[in-house]
Amino acid sequence: MILNRRFEFFDVLPGQYTVIGSHDHWKFLTDTSHVQLSKERWEIEKPIVVLGYTLKGTVVHQSSPLISIDVLLFRVSSNENNLPSPTCSNDGPLNKNEMSYLPPTVNTQNFVCRTRTNAKGEYIFDDIPIGLYILLPLYVKPSLEIVFIPDQKVITITHKDFLVQTSFETGTISFHGRIVKSTKTDKLIPLTNVQISIDGKPCCQTDSNGLFKLTHIRPTGSIKVKGELDGYTFKELTYTINLNRLIGTVDSSTSLVLSPEKVRVTGRVQCSSIRKQTIRYTDSEKKTVQRFEVEPNTEYSVYVTPGVYIFSPELSDADIRSGVHLTPEEIDVDVSHGSPIDQINFSQLKAKLNGVIHCIDDCQNDLPMLELTSRSGVTNKIDLMEISSKTNEVHFEQDNLLPGKYSVSLVKSKQNDKYCWKESQLEVDLSNSNKTIKFEQTGFKLRIHLQTSNKVILKINQLKENGFTHSIDLISGLNEICLPNQGLYEIIPSSWYDDEKINWRMYWGDHSTYGSFHIAQYNQKWRGAFFSCNGFYDIVSEDIAFRSKL
Repeated sequence: MILNRRFEFFDVLPGQYTVIGSHDHWKFLTDTSHVQLSKERWEIEKPIVVLGYTLKGTVVHQSSPLISIDVLLFRVSSNENNLPSPTCSNDGPLNKNEMSYLPPTVNTQNFVCRTRTNAKGEYIFDDIPIGLYILLPLYVKPSLEIVFIPDQKVITITHKDFLVQTSFETGTISFHGRIVKSTKTDKLIPLTNVQISIDGKPCCQTDSNGLFKLTHIRPTGSIKVKGELDGYTFKELTYTINLNRLIGTVDSSTSLVLSPEKVRVTGRVQCSSIRKQTIRYTDSEKKTVQRFEVEPNTEYSVYVTPGVYIFSPELSDADIRSGVHLTPEEIDVDVSHGSPIDQINFSQLKAKLNGVIHCIDDCQNDLPMLELTSRSGVTNKIDLMEISSKTNEVHFEQDNLLPGKYSVSLVKSKQNDKYCWKESQLEVDLSNSNKTIKFEQTGFKLRIHLQTSNKVILKINQLKENGFTHSIDLISGLNEICLPNQGLYEIIPSSWYDDEKINWRMYWGDHSTYGSFHIAQYNQKWRGAFFSCNGFYDIVSEDIAFRSKL
């Protein structure tokens, strides 16, 4: 019989005995003692000593057991630290992170051991010596932290097992979520600096790993989580809290993973049109087609779900008729990895016209004016590039031209209509590319005005070896002849009614001799007159050479 930690045996005869202690779950420091019973001695030599007692309690969440929760055991007084250590299911030491979460009432030096709750939510400490202890549940992981109510319990162990009647219950939790650029890729790329709101209230911001921490959250029900970051749009997510699922999450991951619903694509349409421009985009398989309008010469932005798209401009009939052409015709846009893309630009194709005027000798400053005329009839002057030295080529250019077909003309006046040209008007198509054109001088223009009704043949001989020779039937009125170069020419008119043979010599092509030659036949007499900007000469049936100075 055991009473107040004492046991007695009755009706025992004197003699030598061995006393052995046993229990269904207690362990003993000393379970055997010997005794020699006599009238003078009736107590055992050494007491039977129990190693310790069992301490048991539970950790619950809404009356349901919580598994894998560490419960720490501390002694209240350091004077008892020399007592035997109890048996714990998880006897790991405290780490620095755990120490930072301990309340000030707990001395880390008095830490005894820890155990972990089982499938029933029970924590069990065996072989606890008698004394005053503190129980403290702790769950601190990178992915989840739990605050318990109460946060600790003080208990006294006497010579019997102790059952903690009141369970530890969950109060609030703190856990991590993560935001990645896209959940559809093999490698999850974190998204930093995302502003997080919970139930419409600002909460926190993601770090360089895309992680954010939600603190003091009720461990039941659901929360609404939304992100905000320039270049992205997020859909509000309703997240149902499952504490056991959170506890089962490995330390390096999180069950709350968000990604943007859409990412931004920006660009600009540069064109001369004042009308809004339409941009079309299709997915890579061209199953869906979306359109949006943009103001010309201003930046546009559009938000699309992550994927691969083809952006292309759509021109109105009016713009097409006016020669507007946007380039490039299409752009591949890959936002499958969840990153915004800028500079998806379309610009109006502007053509450039380059050209040269090629002169036989040095080009002078009295060249004809150049005009550019569009198919719509709009005419613009083209300026020649200035020349600082003698040259037989003068260049010109015109840029920022709308694609289309144009004509370029040499516009001659009375003062500068003295040159002959291979072509005085050129057609050029600038629809698809820049072009270079060339005006080429073929000679110097000789004008002859004939005043006679007779048939006249004019023979022209250049007075040099292998010089130019030409005959032409003159008509009454103006005749124009192109002389290939400057020089001294012999002009011989003749008709059926000639009474005399006449030769006129003239130096043609010099700028001071430019003008027109008038020929008349009166009373079967040839009469010639030369008109120039510098003077007038009258010739009557005699040889006269016109030199460069009149």
